[in-house]
Amino acid sequence: MGAAAPLSRPSPPSASPAGAAQHAQAAEHPRTSRQSERVLRARVEAALEMSADEQDAATTDDEDHSADKVNALLPLPALLVAAQGGQAELIPHLVGVGGHNGDLKAVSWRDRNAMHMAARCGSLPTVRALRAAGMAATCHDRDIFGNTALHLAARAGHLGVVRLLAECHGCMVRATNRFGDTPLHSAVRHDETAVAVFLIESTTCEPCARNGAGDRPLLMAGPLETEMGRGFVDALRRRAASRGLGTLTRATVEAALAGRADVVSELIKDREALPQTCIRGGAKSLMRAAIVGANPPAVVRVLVAHSACTGPCQVSAGLWSLPLVQAAMLDTAVNAHGAEVISVLVGAGADVDAYLPHTQTALAAAAEAGNIIVINKLLGFKASVNLIGGPHGRTALHAAAAALQGGAVRALLDAGADAALRDGRGCTARELVDQRLREHDPPLTGEKLKSERTRAGVIFRMLDWVAARRPVTDDVFWGYGAYAPNQTGSGTGEGNGGGGPQEDAPAYPPAGSRVVGRRPRSPAPGGKRGRKRARGGSAAGGSQSPGKEAAAAAAAAAVPTAPRRSPRQGSGKRPRRGGAARAAAGGGGHA
Repeated sequence: MGAAAPLSRPSPPSASPAGAAQHAQAAEHPRTSRQSERVLRARVEAALEMSADEQDAATTDDEDHSADKVNALLPLPALLVAAQGGQAELIPHLVGVGGHNGDLKAVSWRDRNAMHMAARCGSLPTVRALRAAGMAATCHDRDIFGNTALHLAARAGHLGVVRLLAECHGCMVRATNRFGDTPLHSAVRHDETAVAVFLIESTTCEPCARNGAGDRPLLMAGPLETEMGRGFVDALRRRAASRGLGTLTRATVEAALAGRADVVSELIKDREALPQTCIRGGAKSLMRAAIVGANPPAVVRVLVAHSACTGPCQVSAGLWSLPLVQAAMLDTAVNAHGAEVISVLVGAGADVDAYLPHTQTALAAAAEAGNIIVINKLLGFKASVNLIGGPHGRTALHAAAAALQGGAVRALLDAGADAALRDGRGCTARELVDQRLREHDPPLTGEKLKSERTRAGVIFRMLDWVAARRPVTDDVFWGYGAYAPNQTGSGTGEGNGGGGPQEDAPAYPPAGSRVVGRRPRSPAPGGKRGRKRARGGSAAGGSQSPGKEAAAAAAAAAVPTAPRRSPRQGSGKRPRRGGAARAAAGGGGHA
């Protein structure tokens, strides 16, 4: 902006809905050309396409910047110029004269009125003069970016104006702009520590409010080594000292979810016991948030160092669970810190075999999730592999079989799990797998059905192998060799890890499924030519028993055979070399 415009200049039309009245007023002035309107419209569209960070990094939001050429084409009314320059002594005179240059409803091309201008420049006397002239700053007065006067004052770090606006219009401390930012977001983003501390201590703003990008002021403040980070946490503690420790619960849970162990340690310093209830509007308590957060080992160590909180914690409203069970049921693809968290909890005194009436054991939870690393960790801590617990009275093997977790089933069988045990409903592990295949709701089809049958076949093989009192080897698990030993237990091939071909082996997995891994083909005697003779059924092969040869001969006699045609008679193919001689001799030709 340059110097103040003369009072006779027209008002710039606004391209936003809030300045619709200015369009009609500007149409009366011949100096406002269509070219100026096109420039204004293009400038507004370009500004609206920017994000919050781009707005802050660019200079388009500074009214007094020399690069803002739109103001040269569309000059501001005198009241806006006086408010922007902090000339409080001119406000009563301009409002008293009235007219175009003294209109309190006049706005700039950004839809900013005189109160926006005064708050942006930080002129506290100008804000008071506008209030005395009858102009109020409310949540409904917003610019094209959705900013209120408090947003602009907090962003620029004008503490006096922020204090006045917050005290007179408290609703603005929770107002959000088009980016979802509250005034606290704006203050923290621009590193205005004094403004952020005031908003936390003296207003009802929410330090953990999420904006459109998912950012929270608590996490935007940075580490405790910075001035903003330390000031933010100290302000939260002073706020809790005056309003109660319950105000820290949500901030502590959000810090635990983000893996900020340093912030969690500071926020629970003044508490004798950790909060067990969940935050209002959320579904996670503090321990649950620490376990599923970004850095579970560090945050859980902070919590157990403060108090031995290994007992039941409230996972969600009305539902309680054990931290060890919650850590065991983590999916390794989402959170790979489950084993380390279990080590921390067991070191703090957690019982590996403990469970609640409505929860399963930690080992069963890990088996159902297929977390083999956690299973081995719990077995290393002497967890009982055949312990029956939970609402269905199941062991860890039952939970793994019902979820078709083949790797977990193998780990439990290797640890001595009893496959003959029945759950509370009288089902064994094999029967649970059968129920999974039969009673799936909704019924599976296509590739999903094939995948389920394949996983079930792996478990069937292992259960049959263990029933014959044989260890589950890699060949058995991956489907090499025979699927299971015969009933007599003899005739196994020793050269294939106990998985040689068996004539009496049951055909697992079920029909229609594919076997994991390739099954090696048994070599026929005599190499390639010998295999061809075997397929041709010649007597020289000598591989069939007399009974089978008689049955084959009877079947061949019952089926009439067509006379063999010469290769030259209408085949259209080039005759093979020596094919006629072999056909005449009747030797072991090709099938």
